[in-house]
Amino acid sequence: MREILDNIYKWVDLSKLKVESDHDLTKSQKIDFIGKVTVNDRYGYNIIILNEAEIVKISTSYIFNQQLHSQISNLKNIGFDLLSNVQLSLLQMNLQYVFIHKNHNPVSLDKKALINIDDLESIDISKNLYFDGFNQNLFFEAVTNIINAIEVIDILYQKIDLKNLT
Repeated sequence: MREILDNIYKWVDLSKLKVESDHDLTKSQKIDFIGKVTVNDRYGYNIIILNEAEIVKISTSYIFNQQLHSQISNLKNIGFDLLSNVQLSLLQMNLQYVFIHKNHNPVSLDKKALINIDDLESIDISKNLYFDGFNQNLFFEAVTNIINAIEVIDILYQKIDLKNLT
């Protein structure tokens, strides 16, 4: 794990960014390493290392725009279309995701139950990388995909014609 962590620090440093580790959270969550990289005031990602599982997890969260969110929730079919498009896009990008409820619990993705868009606060997006074959190319491809996922969700939101919602 030390070699992987050293490489991550080196690679992030080469991109003129910095990994900020969170030792307190690491101890409380029984995770070997948690770090955060801030790209700019809008984008950032987390790095989580699970040594026992031999996984490096790259993740971020997208917090739904609450003003637009409340307008969408009035027209359920638009909200359903938005969530379906988000899910489809993330699956096509080979990313894992979890919708987060306003009470901060994950939302069940049971296919029998519809997700109530009113109850959603955010979506956690992640990509798992495995220790075997871990390299700089895979790392930055995962980082790029995570950041692109935020852009995709923004684009899907922008496609909604707010004029038709009022």
